[in-house]
Amino acid sequence: MRFFLIFSFCCFTVLSQRQYFDHKFLTIRTSLENEKVLKELAQKLDFHRFSSRLNGKNLILLKPHEIEKTKDLLKKNGITFEIKDVGYIKYSGKGIDYLSTRGDFNISTYNDFDLQMESLDSLTQKYKRKVKKIVLGETFEKRPLVALKLGFESKNSKPSIFMNAGIHAREWITSSSILWLINELLSNESYKEFLKDLDIYIAPMWNPDGYQFSRTKERNWRKNRRFYEDPEDEEICVGIDLNRNYPFKWKHQKCSNENGSGPVGGSELETQALMKFLTKNKDQLKGYIDFHSFGEHILYPFAYKKHIYPTNVEELKLIGKKMQKAIATVRDTEYDLINIADGMYPAPGSTADYAKSIGIRYTYGFELVPDGKHGIDGFNVPDTEIEPTGREVLAALRVLFERIIRDDEKTSLNQKTKTSMHL
Repeated sequence: MRFFLIFSFCCFTVLSQRQYFDHKFLTIRTSLENEKVLKELAQKLDFHRFSSRLNGKNLILLKPHEIEKTKDLLKKNGITFEIKDVGYIKYSGKGIDYLSTRGDFNISTYNDFDLQMESLDSLTQKYKRKVKKIVLGETFEKRPLVALKLGFESKNSKPSIFMNAGIHAREWITSSSILWLINELLSNESYKEFLKDLDIYIAPMWNPDGYQFSRTKERNWRKNRRFYEDPEDEEICVGIDLNRNYPFKWKHQKCSNENGSGPVGGSELETQALMKFLTKNKDQLKGYIDFHSFGEHILYPFAYKKHIYPTNVEELKLIGKKMQKAIATVRDTEYDLINIADGMYPAPGSTADYAKSIGIRYTYGFELVPDGKHGIDGFNVPDTEIEPTGREVLAALRVLFERIIRDDEKTSLNQKTKTSMHL
């Protein structure tokens, strides 16, 4: 009987969501005076929203041991703040019922990882001429890292773009809206020409271990789920921030931080799998996008340090502005266009920086909905936002797809011209 009671308690713990009654939400408005302190805090604390705009709202989730220390620091620096209880971070919208865990995949809700993978298998069967499934690796908990290659087969080499979502476990809207987008690209004939001229690689869930943990145990989980020993913390740690683990300009951040970057750059299986694919295909890859939430931003590199930009930064900004306008045509949503480090905070070891460092021309990050004004926790997006968010992303992608295809046509024309001159 004793064994049964212990086993039952363990199972209940795994299947229940974590309560946050001992946590606090801290709100600070950005000012010229406090900007430096905010950016320092962003390297240590769990920012649910960071704003570089004057009077912009910053939302920070404080763990129990961080509360008094942070309050003392803010008071010492004369920074005004508000603090609120968190309680229980719930699923918004229709509640627990709209988490699809059994039955068939539902494109309009948040599905568990197995159902997501089943949906990708169904698409590859339904649209055999347009799509191919690729397994790029596996996670610590042995889940597959899957991408789809969208595009018609061609005898000629085609330019390509790679996109991934769900690298941070709690950002559910990213993978779900990208799954909607995949279905739209394949089912809607108006996108047929893109698939003829471009290979589109999409990995809709790049942190499946963390995602499943955020569904069943701790809704606010961000990292992957690997266990490792951090020499600075002198303890066994669980989870690495995969968007801080890439070896380009990697910086060690302790595992006790939300941005814990792992023991060394490139240590994680997810990181290694993406690095291997991007490096192997870098000559064909002309674009890369890493989807996150939230904040409604289009982001361009570099992330590792302020005021450091790629040589084609003006080109990135020009296309970024066109993507902004395209997004606004869907439902008047206004995305900001900002440099990652300047507009948010330095993020050494990011995916976008790595992609840019190996020469991928059009490299961006996206922070999807909401903008931070709709409630205290922007990671809990109602499932009614999945399709409109997907439509906004698709509007932006049309701009980038057209640019990549046009560049390729110019390159082909120049090569033909040179060949005819030699003849």
